[in-house]
Amino acid sequence: MNAIRAEILPKDSAARQLRDAGAAVPETLLSRLLDDFPGDQTILEAMIARPSLPAAIVLRLTDLLDPAQRARLLTRHPVPAGMEREIHKRDRGRPAWWTGHLTAMFR
Repeated sequence: MNAIRAEILPKDSAARQLRDAGAAVPETLLSRLLDDFPGDQTILEAMIARPSLPAAIVLRLTDLLDPAQRARLLTRHPVPAGMEREIHKRDRGRPAWWTGHLTAMFR
């Protein structure tokens, strides 16, 4: 298995490494890439295509993806039920106060 060190990578190199299904990518590097390239579609698509992702990265990605990408992400990388509820609470288009109120009603 190839290992990617958590060091600064140019965007194209990072995307190429992410697309390598055999590369072990540490969560710290995934998080750093999301910090450095939050809206970059090449990086986001490469992350979605990874064979596995830590749940914390999946949660962060849901805030950056459009609905179709989010659906693909959650199909490819299922999350625990509690985290799934958190993702739905954060759906775009719903005011935070409304979503929080509704979810509190059904706890």
